[in-house]
Amino acid sequence: MADGLIRRRLKATLDEAAFIIQDSPPGKEGEPHPAGEAKYGTGVEILRLLLLTAYFIAGCLTISATQIVGAPIYFVNKDWYYAYMALTKQSFGILVTTITQWFSPTVIRVSWDADIRGQLFKAPGGRLESQFPERLVLIANHQIYSDWLYLWWAAYTSKMHGHIYIILKESLKYMPILSPGILFYGFIFMARKWGSDKSRMEYRLQKLKTRRSGPSQSLDPMWLLIFPEGTNLSRNTRKESARWSQKSGIPDLQHQLLPRSTGMQFCLDQLDDSVEWVYDCTMAYEGVPKGEYAPEYFTLRSIYFQGRPPRSVNMHWRRFKTSEIPYKDHAAFDKWIVARWKEKDDMLEQYYSTGRFPSDGVTDPKTGAVDGFIETQVQPRSLLEVGQIYAENSGSIVQLVVAKENKLDVELVETRPSAGISADYLKINPLGKVPTFVGPNGFLLTDAIAIAIYFASQNERTVLLGKTKQDYASIVRWLSYSNSEVLPALSSWVEPLIGQQQYNQKSVLDSKSKANKALQVIEDHLLTQTFFVGERITLADLFVASELAPGFQYVLDKAWRSEHPNITRWYETIVNQPIWQAVVKEPVLIDEAVVYTAPKKEKAPKAAAAAAAPKADKKAKEVDPEEDEPVQEAPKAKHPLEGLPKPTLILDDWKRKYSNEDTRAVALPWFWEHYKEDEYSLWRVDYLYNDELTLTFMSSNLIGGFFARLEASRKFLFGAASVYGKSNDSIIRGAFLVRGPEALPAFDVAPDYESYKFTKLDPSSAADREFVEDQWSWDKPIVVDGKEYEWADGKVFK
Repeated sequence: MADGLIRRRLKATLDEAAFIIQDSPPGKEGEPHPAGEAKYGTGVEILRLLLLTAYFIAGCLTISATQIVGAPIYFVNKDWYYAYMALTKQSFGILVTTITQWFSPTVIRVSWDADIRGQLFKAPGGRLESQFPERLVLIANHQIYSDWLYLWWAAYTSKMHGHIYIILKESLKYMPILSPGILFYGFIFMARKWGSDKSRMEYRLQKLKTRRSGPSQSLDPMWLLIFPEGTNLSRNTRKESARWSQKSGIPDLQHQLLPRSTGMQFCLDQLDDSVEWVYDCTMAYEGVPKGEYAPEYFTLRSIYFQGRPPRSVNMHWRRFKTSEIPYKDHAAFDKWIVARWKEKDDMLEQYYSTGRFPSDGVTDPKTGAVDGFIETQVQPRSLLEVGQIYAENSGSIVQLVVAKENKLDVELVETRPSAGISADYLKINPLGKVPTFVGPNGFLLTDAIAIAIYFASQNERTVLLGKTKQDYASIVRWLSYSNSEVLPALSSWVEPLIGQQQYNQKSVLDSKSKANKALQVIEDHLLTQTFFVGERITLADLFVASELAPGFQYVLDKAWRSEHPNITRWYETIVNQPIWQAVVKEPVLIDEAVVYTAPKKEKAPKAAAAAAAPKADKKAKEVDPEEDEPVQEAPKAKHPLEGLPKPTLILDDWKRKYSNEDTRAVALPWFWEHYKEDEYSLWRVDYLYNDELTLTFMSSNLIGGFFARLEASRKFLFGAASVYGKSNDSIIRGAFLVRGPEALPAFDVAPDYESYKFTKLDPSSAADREFVEDQWSWDKPIVVDGKEYEWADGKVFK
């Protein structure tokens, strides 16, 4: 019986494989293939088949052998095992990428909505790179079997090709050649019987949210790929979707199958807050006529062997915050996923009408975007630079962080000048200082700033060196300031306390005073700045944090941190970023500063000890009357509005009232009763570029992005903004309550605040009060230039 089951499964798998590889008909009778005639004749096609098969099988067998060799690591250390298997998965990602590049080169056209802007860009050589999170759930519509190949390549562009996990049909588990490898990859196989699938999924998903056993207790990177439609779009599956539509009462879609919600909802529920984002990719293949089916035009045979790939593969990206998805409520999640697929269907309709997905329309030379699109090809990145960096481990953090971020293969050779310098080291750095970098062909750098800049510049699309020449100059300024003013004083304060320099109390106290004076400059700068330069992390942040790390480890204790809230806030932000934690898993923040402890001396004769004792006592009682004077200033406010006196209307009370009570019947009367004009102000907010808005859900995402960038003002701000109208004819408008009399201090924390017009409202005006109530109630249309726009969607900032 078991043997019969295996034979049936194998037959089904081989039948499926035969369908994938079969010749692709031209669609309707007499019509040419959309990719043209087969580029290669039968002889060349057979040769390409043999070459691809040999390359693919050799790669798979090599990877499988490597996996088998590494399997026993599981019983030694599970963290090592999963890291090892991730490397083998990376190898398969590169295998897929090179096969696609060599055997089916085609144009990849990428677009995105406003919330993704800046995360996709062209790298040197024209290849695509992305900066997506290390942990996410990736969902996509399913057109043809090669979808997962292009999505694996998308993971490759974000350097996550070793951490992708795919939910697949169970029959694929038995595919020849592939099955041994994918079993090691931790993929999730579903038999489409929820009774058996549920426990299997629960086991695998718990694995994906299990923290490492080491001291860092961190989560492993993970991209979980889900096709909610369950299978690819074809004539047969389209009929099944139509039947499901009639049975469920859900309106059917034109260009996709209706999504099934159970599996995805279960995944989000199991992963819960271990994943912050769901990324969504909508895919379309150029050449498939509207209303037709891609598998009838593009099979693996036509794409890879006959030289007839799609003329372009089109991908549109967007994202959703997991905390805003109702995955705890089955009915609500059903509505959410169907609404998202309706939006995708609208985008596909636009694609079939215009040949393009919607885009944000931005042309940006830095990212390579033209009118909101990037055109590229599947290709691997170039060989990475290999070199050695000689440094003390704690002093090379920034170089290692930048090297890790840019995927540079750098070896650290730990070198401690305090423990003596070898003759070999003096040959490359006669002064015996650290760090030193030795690159290919004897290329040599002997300065921390030079090495950090050199590493950062290896990625021509890096944002670590700023966006403008002014940014770059400001970054170099802070690197120089930290290296010349902060580091020497901090080192002379810390190192004698931990035995790395000879202790002299006066010198230590002088160094402490100098370090605090230098750090106060940084404290003042960070009063109004989130980061050192601009609104995102740059090399300046990484470099200064690297040089301050020993300080926070030994002397910048709780008391010091309470007096320097701006540096503390900034430092904790930097050291908890993935770019930092990829190198330093557990940054140390000491509770109480270390104090000098004299080394134990050998027993001396009693007479000598007695003679020495009074001097020792006297020495121990010496104090410096000026100790710590430079750091006695009161801590500065973190936000310009934090210096305002405490209001009688507590903003959190209003936010709770708004969230928990009926808006018009209870919440708004309460608000007007407690509102005080000398404590708060009310503002109308209008988006300035409504003529550029396209699909309403993208406009809503634009609001969400704006709200995310207002995070620093959350304690001083409440409001709502809405999208009115319909796709390609909509308006963004809102109303906000702001602490204090002016809008700018609350809104200028968001770089895109200049895209909005702020108009102060008069709470004594009946019209203005009505405007606020309508904006916060979402139950009335608006009228603009005599035209009525219905409320479509909205978001609340609270």
